[in-house]
Amino acid sequence: MYITSNEKYMYFCRPNCMEMNIAKIFARSWGLMMTTTPTWEGIAGEKTRTNESFRSFVAPWVIFCSIVSLVFGVIYADSKVLETGFLHAVITSVSLFAAFFLTKAFSFSFFAANISKVVPRQDIEKLLAYSFTVVFVIKVITDIIPSLFFLKILNVYTAYIVWEGCNTVLVLDEDNRGKMMIMMSSCIVFLPGLISKIIRLMLPAF
Repeated sequence: MYITSNEKYMYFCRPNCMEMNIAKIFARSWGLMMTTTPTWEGIAGEKTRTNESFRSFVAPWVIFCSIVSLVFGVIYADSKVLETGFLHAVITSVSLFAAFFLTKAFSFSFFAANISKVVPRQDIEKLLAYSFTVVFVIKVITDIIPSLFFLKILNVYTAYIVWEGCNTVLVLDEDNRGKMMIMMSSCIVFLPGLISKIIRLMLPAF
């Protein structure tokens, strides 16, 4: 079978591109937590299409969180090992994905109703996607070491990340930044846990 040079390029480039994307995801996540403003400036300068931030950042993080939940759910399970690990993974993925899309819907509606400035939806989605960083990181850490559950208090740092993002990505004035920060950060911090609890209530045997 004859393989064109373009197909060869795509075949050999794909793993490297994947590695570069993973490295970029973790670099961006570290940057948002450690050097928030400069990292936001780099993100704001990128042109993105609709749902691109979700595909390139949120989805990989949720998949990684789900894998960690599966593995350590199996490790820590007292009985029904595989079933427990699988349920942990499903609850993690559903709660994080649902939290993202609900917050996205709330953010679009809130922005349209309360802020007069016209901003591309891609920029709001970009702000939202990267603002989930602390939630993802804390989720992974607490799944690996459950005794560190108290680190969940650090999720409040999300408010600062959103605050800086509203200034850099959306370029809002201070009053509108405050409104957007309170709404968006509250959803990001509390919705994943709330959705997770609702799912667990629907699974009484779990």
